[in-house]
Amino acid sequence: MEIEYKKIINQKMGKEAKARGFKMVSLSPGISKWPIAIFKKSVDGHSQKYDINLDLVYNKVIFRCGKNTIEKKYEDEESYTNIILECAKFMNETGFKMLDEKIANEPGFRVEDHRRILEGYQKLADEFVNKNNIDETIAFGDRIYLIVSKINELKNMDWGSIKEELLLIGAYYCATLLTYPDTRIGGLEAGMIRKPDRSTIYGPNGIVDPLFNVYNAWMKDDDESIKRSCADVMAKEEYEAFDWKF
Repeated sequence: MEIEYKKIINQKMGKEAKARGFKMVSLSPGISKWPIAIFKKSVDGHSQKYDINLDLVYNKVIFRCGKNTIEKKYEDEESYTNIILECAKFMNETGFKMLDEKIANEPGFRVEDHRRILEGYQKLADEFVNKNNIDETIAFGDRIYLIVSKINELKNMDWGSIKEELLLIGAYYCATLLTYPDTRIGGLEAGMIRKPDRSTIYGPNGIVDPLFNVYNAWMKDDDESIKRSCADVMAKEEYEAFDWKF
């Protein structure tokens, strides 16, 4: 009897993967290899993946999750099923935790950081002001220059040690953009995209993802993203005539 390869993977691994937010994709078989199951999902812009390939020449299951591999030969449906169960056991006991820990250690703001901005950006901005002895009466352009300068001071430093400071800068950035008329903060709603936990500034001319811009300015030396975002809240003539310091 022909082995129902995909059905067995779905039965033994699909339910748990789906419950954890993974989608399973199966590609067409090649001459010697069959990428029969690719499990993947995205978490705050970071991807997670593990997969199963079949070696059609030597009748092998090749499972990969990060640097971990299970590679075993099967002879019939029972031996194939036992190998898939071994893969499922690895994921449940080790694999899922390993994938989550890898993301937790990667630089980047998470959903909970966006929630902190949405729920209390002004309090966080005040903390940034008090911590750095900032004159609250300084002009808009000086605020933007200060934001860029503070981000630059933290470049080439370990993410874990400066993440909170960048979050405070992001809150001050939000408060600065929101000084302009007809601006507001809320979850992301753009076309078909609905992310209620994604902190977003809505201006007369566009939308701004403040934490994304702060991260890009820190990670990719993209200071201009901070400046460009001002065009979404300022009148075009004012933005073009503005005396930018950078």
